[in-house]
Amino acid sequence: MTIFIVFDVESLGLHGEGWQVGYVVVGEDGQEFEHGSFECQPGEAAGFGNQGQIAEDRAWVAEHCRPHVHLFDCKNPAEVRAKFWARWLHWKEQGARLAADVCWPVETGFLTACIQDHGDPWAGPYPLIDIASVRLAVGLDPLATVERLPNELPAHNALADARQSARLLLEALVLGRPRRWCDTPCRFAAPLGQGRACHRYRLEPATSPDLIGQIQAWISTLDGIVATPSLILNDCPGFEPVGPL
Repeated sequence: MTIFIVFDVESLGLHGEGWQVGYVVVGEDGQEFEHGSFECQPGEAAGFGNQGQIAEDRAWVAEHCRPHVHLFDCKNPAEVRAKFWARWLHWKEQGARLAADVCWPVETGFLTACIQDHGDPWAGPYPLIDIASVRLAVGLDPLATVERLPNELPAHNALADARQSARLLLEALVLGRPRRWCDTPCRFAAPLGQGRACHRYRLEPATSPDLIGQIQAWISTLDGIVATPSLILNDCPGFEPVGPL
């Protein structure tokens, strides 16, 4: 099973230092293994640009981010990076893949700073998975505003944002699986005519209930594309496995 460490960074402007990072470690079946966040006072982060731009960035953070911060557990951005980097290296050894949503420039800048801090140019992710690109590849709008689940609130909190990013990644991976429409003629397809398949959407039994609900909602928008827009699992009596999905 593929494991992902999905992370999000709150920074001082697009190109300033990251002062908060949140991450969640999930399997491709939706199982969560770990989550965490590290943060320092935003005032400790260096900005980028002229003084007017930096002042504007600090005002934005004060309005949108700081009310959601509950624990300043790091002295400065370097400590934020060090604590995250330790978790990344741990999960990298387990074979985890690093992912972020629209990861340039904030998350990529954060990772570059981590490399500069710790000196090993080969310690970073290979590849860094951009969730927006994964969603684009399966026909989803990579820049769409997606409604948040309760544990993905509030916005602009790095851990909450990472949780939403992880869900969006898993959703896209399910949609991108090959042979995703069941094409086996069976009793469910009888009303459609002899030899017809019901074309129900096939998911593995390990798929989490929350993710099934998300996919069901997506399928309900496909009017006219599939004959029967509903879900089955691999235990469908009309489905004979041909190999791994």
